[in-house]
Amino acid sequence: IVVANKAELAEGDADVAAALERIRRHCAATGQTLHVISAITGRGLPELLRAVAARLDDLGWARAAS
Repeated sequence: IVVANKAELAEGDADVAAALERIRRHCAATGQTLHVISAITGRGLPELLRAVAARLDDLGWARAAS
């Protein structure tokens, strides 16, 4: 799981938006999941938490820890 934080900065800064697009292309090319989040606004956090929980479940970690 790849996470890009500070999503709110991409909306007002062309350089940040371009960097985020490069990350998106790299993740798409390598089959990695990208979650773009903003810790300050909460954008993308529920989806990230669900993805982490699903990944832990896939690994069997959640069952072993309970």
